Formats: sequence, structure tokens, C-alpha cells
Amino acid sequence: MGEKTIYLIRHAHPAFPDGVEKMCLGRKHDLPLSTLGLQQATALAERFTSVPLEAVYTSPLQRAHQTAQAVAGNACPIFILDDLIELDGGEWDGLTYDQLHERYPESFGPNARGGCPPGGESDGDGLAERI
Repeated sequence: MGEKTIYLIRHAHPAFPDGVEKMCLGRKHDLPLSTLGLQQATALAERFTSVPLEAVYTSPLQRAHQTAQAVAGNACPIFILDDLIELDGGEWDGLTYDQLHERYPESFGPNARGGCPPGGESDGDGLAERI
């Protein structure tokens, strides 16, 4: 077999609720791409027009799937893999950054303890089983 190149791409900008610019966005909030996100996905697709793609793999979430569709175009198949879904943000999912700092001060700032969100998962949770 010849060499394979794998490109890891994060989804483009999601359509946050009105008045929200940033929020903790895990798997519970399945937001589509915003107008800016659609522009980003189109620009990304243009970067891949000269790259021979065999397949594009995506999470089932709208923002990821829309980004994948733009990149794949009609050039290759898209495969939806549940294992590519966002982390579970637990109690943090859907909260703005200001709300997170207000409700969970122990997790942010100079004395932050780190760890995972209450009721959620950390970056390493379940990773070994999925790979």
C-alpha cells in the first residue's frame, strides 16, 4: 500500500443562539453552521480542490457534517462516524464562557484545578477504547 495523508479538520463556525458569541459546545447542542461558518467551509473546500480525497469522515453533528460536505463536494464519499462526536460537556454544555466563570470559578482562572466538567467527560475519557 502507498502512503496515506490524513487531514484533521475542525468544523467551521457554528450558528450560536442570538446574542451569544461563544459558548461551551459539546455533543448536546447540534448547531448548524453560521453564515460565517458556511463561508469558512467554502474557503476550506477551495483549498482542497487540488487534493485527491478518497473519503471524508465526520461526526454526526450538523456543524461537522456541513463542513465535511463542503470539503468532499462530489469528489468522494462522506462517512458519518459516531466516534468522532464532540466530548460530552456535561453541565457546561450550552453555557456561555461568562456563565462558566460565574458558576464554576474553581475550574477557571489562576487557581483552576482542571479536570472534566461535572457530568461530562475529559479529553482522555474512553479514548483508548475508541482507538
